[in-house]
Amino acid sequence: MMARLSYYLLRIRLLKRQRGLVPFLRELWRTLRRHWFFTRFAWHWVEYHWLAPKRVALATVRQVVMGDVSYPDPDQRPIHLLLYASFDRDGRIGVHVVDQLRAYHEAGFSTVFCTTSTTMDAEAEAALRPYCIAAIRRDNFGIDFGSWKAAYEWLMATPSGALLLDAADSVLLANDSCYGPFHPIRPFMERMRRAPNRVFGITRSLEIRPYLQSYFLHFGGEVVGRGVFRDFMVRHVRLLGTKDAAARFLEVGGSVFLEQRGVVLEAMIDASVEPAKSILAKHDLLDPIRDPAGRELLELGLTPFHKRSNDQLANPAGC
Repeated sequence: MMARLSYYLLRIRLLKRQRGLVPFLRELWRTLRRHWFFTRFAWHWVEYHWLAPKRVALATVRQVVMGDVSYPDPDQRPIHLLLYASFDRDGRIGVHVVDQLRAYHEAGFSTVFCTTSTTMDAEAEAALRPYCIAAIRRDNFGIDFGSWKAAYEWLMATPSGALLLDAADSVLLANDSCYGPFHPIRPFMERMRRAPNRVFGITRSLEIRPYLQSYFLHFGGEVVGRGVFRDFMVRHVRLLGTKDAAARFLEVGGSVFLEQRGVVLEAMIDASVEPAKSILAKHDLLDPIRDPAGRELLELGLTPFHKRSNDQLANPAGC
């Protein structure tokens, strides 16, 4: 990356000196169009640093249902909060989503469900009601990070919601991009709750740089209590227009953001640690959610979930 940047800077100086400003700008534009990766990265940088900070996630909310449901009494500890992001083009709640919400509810989570579906009908509300304290429908902009931020801003805008965030012993960000759970999630959650000073993920990938993958991020009580989670949601999470921008600046950048604030990051499956390291090397992969490595890790019981991008089989765990 640095070599490429040095090349561009040298070329800019030479062209500007030899041809003047207008020919230089024309050549620069042609070069940027040829090197689409650099152009795309530059646009993502501009969007993240200049445009996205002005976007308010709460402004994308179009419907709130079940918002009158009583929040858990903050005096009744522990309080575990889940912000869950979902999308379905037909406005239905998938079976795997209901299964996950039920599992999270049984694990003690109070769930705020946020979807970018175009509708949320009575059938969907009935499916959500046993397991969620609130359900939000919003415009489909900003993907999962936008949904998490909208749910966070909505909670902060309500007195009981702000109180719930302040009292939370842990906060989990999750989405519907996985099938499962194919194994009980309580042992996974108990391990995470025993480390209140850490942010846990299910998987740590080595693509781009080591980072926790964002489909599951658990913030421990101490991380929430000293304001790092609030800082993460307010200062780092922003509404970005493309998945590529979110992956680089929010997902990969999220691990950098947390590490810079002294937070220890840990994953159930670390691509640089056995047995994931050997399994990934065997398949020449860096990402532990990609099949066939993802299937092997699931069958070993190291993760309760299987990514929907690997959905060649309806029941990948054979369960």
